[in-house]
Amino acid sequence: MRRLFEWAWQRALDGRPAALTRVFWRWIPFNRPHRFQITELAPGHAQVTASLRRANRNHLGTMHACALATLGEFSAGLALLGAFSPSEYRLIMSRLEVDYKRRADGPISARAAIPPEDIIEIRLRLEKSGLSEEVLTTHLTSEDGTHVAEVRSFWQVKAWRQVAAH
Repeated sequence: MRRLFEWAWQRALDGRPAALTRVFWRWIPFNRPHRFQITELAPGHAQVTASLRRANRNHLGTMHACALATLGEFSAGLALLGAFSPSEYRLIMSRLEVDYKRRADGPISARAAIPPEDIIEIRLRLEKSGLSEEVLTTHLTSEDGTHVAEVRSFWQVKAWRQVAAH
């Protein structure tokens, strides 16, 4: 599975994210029914879209609040994964906050980005203590650019050497 992931990851970085999307459908069973599509990926940056399909709808026919929260968390996790190798660091989300702004009645895009200067600062903290606590903000927008929600995910980035038993 590791070789498949590395191959799909590299394809995504080269602008062809479809294989990585399918790897994550298999790798994260909870996200599979949502059929999130990775549309952009770069170190410290990710964009993921969700269509308004049955598994993502609420009783009003719009995007379910939990689908939006998961979309935001997934995008942030991908941005972190691109900046901090999972072979060197353990990434764990510890908290999630969502501010819902407008109803989401169509496809939604989630964009998470870590500025390069922040990546440098995080790396310095990791070199010093092996641990860094980060908050990433993901912006969710509709097809017409309407701001639908903002997701703040709180992450612990920890060097594997600092983890007691792995």
